Amino acid sequence: MILDSYNKELAETYKLLANIFTTLPNEEMLEQLREELEVELKDPIDTVVEDYTQLFYGPANPLTPVESLYNYKETPSYWNETTEEVADFYRACGLQLDDNSTELPPDHIAIEFLFVSYLLENNMIEELRSFFNEHIMKWVPRYCDIMHQRAQTDFYKELASVTKDIVLSDYEELFGE
Repeated sequence: MILDSYNKELAETYKLLANIFTTLPNEEMLEQLREELEVELKDPIDTVVEDYTQLFYGPANPLTPVESLYNYKETPSYWNETTEEVADFYRACGLQLDDNSTELPPDHIAIEFLFVSYLLENNMIEELRSFFNEHIMKWVPRYCDIMHQRAQTDFYKELASVTKDIVLSDYEELFGE
């Protein structure tokens, strides 16, 4: 696998997916999803926004997209050893993290997807294989299944399916050669 136009497009897809998990939906984002991922929008925007809020921030068991809550050795928690492993992986690939950041943890799905984009853009295919094997595949497909079950809108159900399909397809591409 070499960096070609397909991989550049794929890197952009992962950036778009990262944005979806951190940004309140708006018309511009939804239009971009329609065009780039062919996700249909049958639900009114206000219903999509409400579903986003309930899924990711709701008072009743929010579906926080953080690896350490789904891929753990003892009990799920924020900033456990999985979080540190992900941060170490980033550092090993030349990325310096701001330890004082109060934004998203290193193992948030958006940060992991941005990292996948970085690896694609820098043609770091062996590192990409390792990251998929050690992290992405250990939680993202299952997370997408849960998201699909809990989503109230067709939009987020379809988004969960599309995200899972992209991840599984890319995994197959990375290891099926």
